[in-house]
Amino acid sequence: MGGTGGTQPETVICRFQVRADREDAFRALLRGHWSALREAGLVTDEPPQHLRGLDEHGPPVWIEIFPWVDGAAAGKAHTHPVIGPLWASMEPCVEERAGSPRKWQFPHYHRQQL
Repeated sequence: MGGTGGTQPETVICRFQVRADREDAFRALLRGHWSALREAGLVTDEPPQHLRGLDEHGPPVWIEIFPWVDGAAAGKAHTHPVIGPLWASMEPCVEERAGSPRKWQFPHYHRQQL
């Protein structure tokens, strides 16, 4: 997970290719993800959005959308004593798949007025 280092909030759209046999474990970890990030002061007060779907191969895909407090927050999370291990515990729950070899993806965006 990485950001641009800016001072404005960055919205991240986390995409997880979850192993069908590990979905319950993944859900339990995801349930506490945002609250751990919030307690660490890395995300805004805005609650996350969670979406579940199936990819073209059938296994579940989970999406979590939330705003980091700024562009540096994602980098700080990597060295945080709670967040880093939480992410490591998610690793066995996700998998590579044909057509999308990355187990998880974390693009960052800035909100824009049109």
